Amino acid sequence: RVKRLNEDGARALTQPPVVRMLAPDEFASRCERPEFTVIDTRPWNDFLDTRLPYAISAPFERSFGPTVANYLEEDDRVVLIADEAKVGDIVRVLLRVGTAPEAIEGFIEPAAVGTLSAGSFATAGVDEISPIRAHRLVESQAATVVDVRTCAEFANGHLRGALHIPYTHLRARMAEIDRSRPVLCYCRSGNRSARAA
Repeated sequence: RVKRLNEDGARALTQPPVVRMLAPDEFASRCERPEFTVIDTRPWNDFLDTRLPYAISAPFERSFGPTVANYLEEDDRVVLIADEAKVGDIVRVLLRVGTAPEAIEGFIEPAAVGTLSAGSFATAGVDEISPIRAHRLVESQAATVVDVRTCAEFANGHLRGALHIPYTHLRARMAEIDRSRPVLCYCRSGNRSARAA
């Protein structure tokens, strides 16, 4: 998508779009609809503590643009978890990676995420487990094991029985993952697998 955007040229804008702050109930209603993608720009540890189901962790730092470019499809509509003071800068990066201005629906402040924990739209944490526990799960075949490394890394060696879905292809291939048991994601250092979880 980004390659095509570079070839075709970006859409000219006279000014960046105004992205409004959403009330928690407005945000939650969008998050429950499949055409919306939640981009969580909070620091990684905050995301781990209270993540929203199917949200993309993309802390607003150097790798933000490439991270969201790998996950967003052309027809995705976007809602953000972001500090109001950073929204303008975040929107500029989203536009540079091909997000349509009208696709950016709104944002909530990070402090509002905790207010979403009631009813059917509950926040959840991600468990980071020790290598010993991971080994036990793999050996007992008590987990679906997903290797999110690159094709070259996978070819150089991988866990027996692991399903290979590179981190950048995960969204498109979610249906391949057996969720009838816990899902164990792994990579080289833990960075990609933690975000994949």
